[in-house]
Amino acid sequence: AAAEAADDDEEEEEELAIDLEAGLHAAAHALLAVTPLRLSCKPADLGCECEAFKERKLRSKRLLLFDRCVGGIGLTERVATAMPELLRSALELMTSCDCDDGCWLCVHSSVCTEYNACTSKKAAIAVIEGLLAAPPPPPPPLGAGSSGAPKAEPRAPPPGSSEEAPSMLGRSIGIFRSMAMSQSRSRGGST
Repeated sequence: AAAEAADDDEEEEEELAIDLEAGLHAAAHALLAVTPLRLSCKPADLGCECEAFKERKLRSKRLLLFDRCVGGIGLTERVATAMPELLRSALELMTSCDCDDGCWLCVHSSVCTEYNACTSKKAAIAVIEGLLAAPPPPPPPLGAGSSGAPKAEPRAPPPGSSEEAPSMLGRSIGIFRSMAMSQSRSRGGST
């Protein structure tokens, strides 16, 4: 799930007197902090791009969150769907914190590859407020993932084939889902 800054952001950055790089970095950390609370995932399942000190010559400034599990577990699609709610939660986290410009309770992360250097809570608040005020992106075509390609349905390899079996995580998720569905049926609920 990514949000790219507009081309005229440098002018806005100067106008608001904020450090956009520090704001994007801190906003990513705030989103990482609230996502497990909203999407029932582990904090280690999601990562963010921490490149505040690196020069970006080939791409726009951006706020990038990614699935850390090899092969993905669909977390970024869930994040993209819930992004407005996550942005509001991150904004609430930062504005309700009493610190001056960032602390471990709001915009610092223990797994930051840049050791939380170059973060600004004030700039992150401006970034998230700007994203919330922006018009939503158009939805992807029906039956397409974020790349526009049709989604592949998960499948088990045919018996006797040389294909790899589903990963342990995939098997665990399948077992958990079947257990949850059978418990739901036994209680009279529908799924």
